[in-house]
Amino acid sequence: MSGILTTWRGRAQPATALRAAWRHARALLFALLALAAGTLARAAEPNALRDRFVAAESALAAGRHTEYRALLPALRDYPLYPELAVAELSARLDQADAAEVVPLLTAYADTAPGERLRQQWLDRLAREQRWTEYVTHYADTGSLAHTCRYRYALLQLGRADDALADLVPLYLSDTSLPTACDAVFAAGFAAGVLPPAAVWQRIARLLAKGDTGTAGFQRRYLPASEHPWLDRWLAVHRQPEALLTPPPTGGSAQEAAILAHGIGRLARADPEPAAALLEQIARQRDLAPAVAAAARMRIGLAFAERAAPERALPWLRAPLETTVLPDGDAQLDLHRRRLRAGLRLRAWSDLPGWVAVLPPAERERTEWHYWLGRALEYTSTAAAARAAFAQAAQERGFWGFLAAERGGYEPNLSHRPAPVAAERLAALLAGPTAARLRELHALHRDTAITREWRAFVRHRTDNALLEAAVLAWHLELPHLTILTLARGGYWDDLELRFPLLQRPLVRAAAAATGLPEDWLFAIIRQESAFAPN
Repeated sequence: MSGILTTWRGRAQPATALRAAWRHARALLFALLALAAGTLARAAEPNALRDRFVAAESALAAGRHTEYRALLPALRDYPLYPELAVAELSARLDQADAAEVVPLLTAYADTAPGERLRQQWLDRLAREQRWTEYVTHYADTGSLAHTCRYRYALLQLGRADDALADLVPLYLSDTSLPTACDAVFAAGFAAGVLPPAAVWQRIARLLAKGDTGTAGFQRRYLPASEHPWLDRWLAVHRQPEALLTPPPTGGSAQEAAILAHGIGRLARADPEPAAALLEQIARQRDLAPAVAAAARMRIGLAFAERAAPERALPWLRAPLETTVLPDGDAQLDLHRRRLRAGLRLRAWSDLPGWVAVLPPAERERTEWHYWLGRALEYTSTAAAARAAFAQAAQERGFWGFLAAERGGYEPNLSHRPAPVAAERLAALLAGPTAARLRELHALHRDTAITREWRAFVRHRTDNALLEAAVLAWHLELPHLTILTLARGGYWDDLELRFPLLQRPLVRAAAAATGLPEDWLFAIIRQESAFAPN
């Protein structure tokens, strides 16, 4: 892999890269000109203003209000003044009225102190059940509790359709949900917009984490006819041998999931008794092929974890599906795990068939084309393997680079600078967010920088995210550039996504350790994305 990176850096830069370099240089020049008037006017005493800000912050925190008020007037135009204004109001927010709070919410929207004040204000409005004001002042700041209270407020105001719209994604959140959500989900269940299939999906996720309490709590969102199946799943989770008792009458789509869960849970402890239990169940009653296959696969995976291919492969192979799984198949994760187990066991002859049954969208992933090529190296012709590597090598990424190296192809780098207009960059560099970030950087407040950036980009999409990423680069915050480009799904600006920063330090470390510079750059990029702290 280091050979690929060295080859790229050693090439003559293409015309597009030179144009990009000139575009970035020109943008910085525009920005410096735009900043000149305001920056030079304050340049004589930047440290004095910072010291004054820190002194005012300390005085306010300590309750020395006379000292604080004496320091404040000179800081009105200081970029971090919002921190002081919000901290002062927050200390007496329970007594403040809306006429004091709302102007600050408006003035400091999309800033970290503004978001903090909004969350505190919404908490007070909820405590006082001032739902009309809650809806008016609500904004998505990433808080699930506030989102659920917003929906609850809409319910209280008779706006049920708005309150319950797109409820399932919120319900299926992978994080723990606050109690504020319970009333909203109950309303969704009563209105029929929280379907049992979604409830069972969340129950499965919770039991996979061992959270039986929250899983049992979901009973209230299931029809009474399905309660016996939840009881069975909970009993099987506690004691997999409960699978030997006859299932509830009527059948359920959950029967396969419950059997697979119980067998898998037992197999993780010891696959031998799990295999014996499954065979005993199969003698008692007929199991649908898909049900039996999911359970058998879990036993095979448990044997594979113990590096026992002679025991694992018979369970993983039978039955081998002959039809392609549909997109969105609930058992897709199981099939991915089977493939990775096959790689660990070097089951090269099985892998092509296991790849072939993946859903089309999954099967086209570069990772599987690469491993298909590796399997074909052992089981087919060199031409067939190279064809698989050729398809994978079309993609830029880890597996694509490996495939290119393995198949002897040129890596696909496809460098394209982020399309950000110089005038837009200049405006952002001259704006209040850039000024706040510069001051926070000068004060070494890394956590505050992260919060400020999160508030700044939270509602940005598309090209606005690319503008933000380039802004972070010019503010010497490369880790924020890298993270923001990833959030925007823009992968083609390789100079910003994979910068070669701290080169003297890396060169010295390479000389001292004998490790390649490319390798050290790769580790820094992967582990911290060049975050300086």
